[in-house]
Amino acid sequence: MIIHKQKDMCVYAATAFPSAVPLDLANYYNRTPIMVAASIGTKELFELLVDLRKERHWVFGKTECTSHDLTGIDSIDPVTGQTDPQSAIAITLKGDTRGHLEMLETSLIARVLDQKWKTFAKRVFMINLFRLVLYLVCLSVSVYTRRDGDLLSVKSSKDIARFVFECLTILFAASYVGYDVIRVLVKGPRLALQSWFFFLFCCCLMILTVIGRFT
Repeated sequence: MIIHKQKDMCVYAATAFPSAVPLDLANYYNRTPIMVAASIGTKELFELLVDLRKERHWVFGKTECTSHDLTGIDSIDPVTGQTDPQSAIAITLKGDTRGHLEMLETSLIARVLDQKWKTFAKRVFMINLFRLVLYLVCLSVSVYTRRDGDLLSVKSSKDIARFVFECLTILFAASYVGYDVIRVLVKGPRLALQSWFFFLFCCCLMILTVIGRFT
């Protein structure tokens, strides 16, 4: 019903046979109906399933108080606390169709993402941005203060400054490599390296320059 986008049948099955057709029932691929709706990028069907799953606490006129079960929707598994790549948010963010882009505008996903940004993502982003700016400054200063000839000898204060910034650059590169090694151990290589692979490769090359300096 979901794959063929039959909204009326979904409503009928969920309301007429709620015990026989639970909305949290996973298929062979361990995907619930709301995950399948997210994978095919159907905003209307996704909002319908979210509305069917909500729990209404009270209604006063046109105002109502409801709560939503985020199991299968949030990117954090409520049981293990680990990232769930099969969640609706993770599937939507990885989607490459216009439907997936429109799904980001749904009220529930927008509110969850906004809360994640305010709670911890903004802080993590600013810290990583500050580290990257410092890394770029150290790398730029160490490059632009280089001179021709023997780079191991210290002949002026400019050489001392270059040596200090080169050491800081190597330390930053090593910290990024160490951080990604921890991410690989925790999340696995596919999730940890898919967005940082080329940057991590450049950091490894930066560390290898130490060997070239003394050879």
